[in-house]
Amino acid sequence: METYIVIQNIEAEPEWPKLFGIALSVCDSFQIMYPDREWDAENPLLTGKPEFENLEGIRTFPWDGMKDSMVYRGPLNAESRELFWQHMVPREDDYIYPLWNFDFYREGKLVFSIQDFSVCLAYSYPEMMEIFAVQGIDLLSLEG
Repeated sequence: METYIVIQNIEAEPEWPKLFGIALSVCDSFQIMYPDREWDAENPLLTGKPEFENLEGIRTFPWDGMKDSMVYRGPLNAESRELFWQHMVPREDDYIYPLWNFDFYREGKLVFSIQDFSVCLAYSYPEMMEIFAVQGIDLLSLEG
């Protein structure tokens, strides 16, 4: 059974930029979920949808987690990493809505997930715990 550390509010976590940067750098693919409707700037669930739709190598599938919704899957490369960084570690002078729901994978294994904009699930595989520990982050101390 897979276990994970839950960080209830990433916006209140001082280590968030460092933690997210590490996850971005070591993961190799992602999936992000969106309602299957036209983009609307007023709907925070659709934040970033046009940009992710236009990334090279994106594949789409129906998502069974919500009626009338889609999964966009693709590689984590320089362009997609920059999109995630802009939305999830915004500058104070340029607030952008965070992304609603996405997952990061490393070699096909789910290792990092964001749900409901601000809840992080960091899967506690030994290799991931070691990667974070080497960078000075004790995931267990961030839980809650």
